Amino acid sequence: MGKVKEYYLNSDGFYPDELIEVQGDFESESDVRDYLKSKVPDIEDTDEMCHYDMETPKSIIEIKVRRKFYDKWLIEEFKYNKLIELSNEKACIYVVAYKNKLYWCDLKKIDLSQIERIVMPCPKSTDFKNNEIIDKVNYILPMSKMKIHSIHN
Repeated sequence: MGKVKEYYLNSDGFYPDELIEVQGDFESESDVRDYLKSKVPDIEDTDEMCHYDMETPKSIIEIKVRRKFYDKWLIEEFKYNKLIELSNEKACIYVVAYKNKLYWCDLKKIDLSQIERIVMPCPKSTDFKNNEIIDKVNYILPMSKMKIHSIHN
């Protein structure tokens, strides 16, 4: 993976702060939620049917947990557009958890003209029983656009 600059969490939501130590890996969205709730003041879960997972007074947060490492992370175009629309004046934080790291970015700070947009076959839904494969438009978020919060074991 090479050298990366590590960023830590604070009350403004994902900016440089003190090192936070936790044992183990993130295995589920619930693990990430619990971790963030223990470290970020004023962070709350959203309703189950909300288009994003958590929020603070200054940000909305979408969480994805991956079991495989990729040098690029995807976000579906529909999801991206919905998050930007709903964030209003707040930061729009996209978090990908892999093992003991959180990869994150503020989607509002990414210039879409500089990232790749692809169409690829994907399940219609990952949360519900309808797993029919359809073509979806995705943005590829290269690692260079992501900040990393490392959970040291």
